[in-house]
Amino acid sequence: MSDRTLRVLLLLVLASPPALFGAGAQNVAWPPARARHHMVYDPASSQVLLLGGAQPRRADGAGPDRMLWSWNGSVWQPHPSALPPRANEAVAYDPDRRRLVVHGGSDVDETWEWDHRTWEPLGPKGPGPRGHHALTYDAARKHVVLFGNNDRTSTTDTWAWNGRTWARLAAEGPPPRGVFASAFDAKRGKVVIFGGCCAEGVGLVGDTWEWDGRRWMQIATATAPSPRLDSRMAYDPVRDRIVLFGGGNRRTNFADTWEYDGRRWTRLGADGPSPRNGHAMVYDPRARAILLFGGRNEPDYFNDFWAFDGAWRRIAGPTR
Repeated sequence: MSDRTLRVLLLLVLASPPALFGAGAQNVAWPPARARHHMVYDPASSQVLLLGGAQPRRADGAGPDRMLWSWNGSVWQPHPSALPPRANEAVAYDPDRRRLVVHGGSDVDETWEWDHRTWEPLGPKGPGPRGHHALTYDAARKHVVLFGNNDRTSTTDTWAWNGRTWARLAAEGPPPRGVFASAFDAKRGKVVIFGGCCAEGVGLVGDTWEWDGRRWMQIATATAPSPRLDSRMAYDPVRDRIVLFGGGNRRTNFADTWEYDGRRWTRLGADGPSPRNGHAMVYDPRARAILLFGGRNEPDYFNDFWAFDGAWRRIAGPTR
């Protein structure tokens, strides 16, 4: 083989895209099994970031893994994290400021940010201690929206974080809840939440609400997923749908896949991950697919990895 041919072959290998699915993925390191963790997409590094979660034999939810993990399309890489251990925190990524934002955790009113180099606690305090809430980046209004709390049962307020201060946007909203699913519909410019449970006087719910930057509105649909907690959602901009998977009702966990288009919920007949709750989902624009990692079907915890683009595909890696 000539030197020129070798150089051409080397260039082809270097130019090849990473293997996203199947046996071609390189799995040198892999995050341990967990639930109630978080995944966000970081356009600054073109990577998916994974943080936090409860791990087996750690019922307090804090988990021993102090790493921030990144997925570049072919490998997971661990990065040491200076974020103090906590349980039931909320996480979002602000792409305009290129910051990973973390708020709260049970009995904690702290806001931390990661700027790709360091972790920094930021003030002032704002929404108050809470856990099982959600942070959702509102791309239409360029701030992070906070809603929910399962640790303070009367909480119905909505807050925004702009990188400097917290501002309360509304005092009233959906009935109090935590462990619900949340996603931002980029085309319609709305934060969408579904389900949740466990506030005083509010049991397991299966309602859909939208936040348009000024007020919450409940959306009545002819069909919807059954009431559940710890399901997860992500918005697919290619298919213009919010996709929901799984969750549970304290008796059983689900393995159903639903899509929401702003008017109706549609159940899909897509076979994929096993029944679970507390998994994490995020849209990865490089893969043009929603990625799902981990979760649990008590007492089992998972660290399997999946992609959804209308059909589920398993990404190669360990099963537990």
